[in-house]
Amino acid sequence: MKNILITAAGSPGFITIQKAIRASRYLSDVFIHGCDINPQAIGLNLADRSFVVPCGTDREYIPNLLKYCELNKIDLLIPCADEELLPLAQSKMLFEGIGCSVLVADENSLSNILNKAKLYKFCLENNLSEYVGEYYLCNNINEIKTAYQSLLGRGYQVCVKPSTTHGSRGFRLIGNQPSREDFFTKKPKNYNITIESLCQILDGPNFSDLLVMEYLPGIEYSVDCFARDTDFLCVPRTRENVKEGICVSGKTVMNKDLIKASEKIYNQLNLSYNTNIQFKYDLHGKPKLLEINPRFSGTMEHCRAAGVNFVEVAIHEILNMKKLDYKVNWGVKMTRVWSEMFQNKDALWTLDGGHYDV
Repeated sequence: MKNILITAAGSPGFITIQKAIRASRYLSDVFIHGCDINPQAIGLNLADRSFVVPCGTDREYIPNLLKYCELNKIDLLIPCADEELLPLAQSKMLFEGIGCSVLVADENSLSNILNKAKLYKFCLENNLSEYVGEYYLCNNINEIKTAYQSLLGRGYQVCVKPSTTHGSRGFRLIGNQPSREDFFTKKPKNYNITIESLCQILDGPNFSDLLVMEYLPGIEYSVDCFARDTDFLCVPRTRENVKEGICVSGKTVMNKDLIKASEKIYNQLNLSYNTNIQFKYDLHGKPKLLEINPRFSGTMEHCRAAGVNFVEVAIHEILNMKKLDYKVNWGVKMTRVWSEMFQNKDALWTLDGGHYDV
């Protein structure tokens, strides 16, 4: 029996990982432990055993996890929340000391990934400049106005985003005020904003790093990857429809340019284990790096449907089990639909016949 602890039980990543484990014929002896800061997180009911933890940035977070992992003989810890990645990387040796592997990149790699400004700067200085779009790092309104005018003058549409957020938080596309016709006929897009409104919102003291960038109008891709030692596996897929940062439709695509770019980025950043790399094509048809998520993505179900169970790959590699070979089924389309779950006292169920212990 292998004991695996998955964090952030309320996240899409947790749901994806536990489903991938349950579906694997090679992982039938896995006992899933789950944790979350929210005692009502739905994923806590999907684990075989669960508990509540402090936030990943809380000073008691690591001691709580260490104690649980030691008492329950956890073999592998899989983090799903960005906030806990750096604390776990810094404490990795403590977990390994009690026999628990942690699926997380090293601290140096994470420091260059979790902050987009640092990531782009690293790429520019380490032979990855071809994957970086035009951008300015701003900390006040005057810098924003200057950057906006500079990009606009070179023919770019302009967008802004904070350097350290994820899931499209803080992203805005700078444009014109909606017309009367747009008001009555089009659904609102909350990421549209005028330069005047942006400056009005940010008026005041200097703020944390804000990236003012060329907007990339081309196709957006996610590339799910796994690497360990000399092994490298990746699956590019389109992000054709994205809602609140989550892909709801797309297709697996054999894109050699993105496969090459992903492996090059992995090598330069010295990445390991599972990572999700997001690209978008620019005006000239060149792929540009958006961000790197050094964890399992919430849409890996798409890869599993196309023949690659990345969770299975990682668990087998890290726990020194049998190495598995995969063949990607290119062209597999995915569409996400609503799926309801119902809870009443000690019962949790779905209308298609699924029942879970609470």
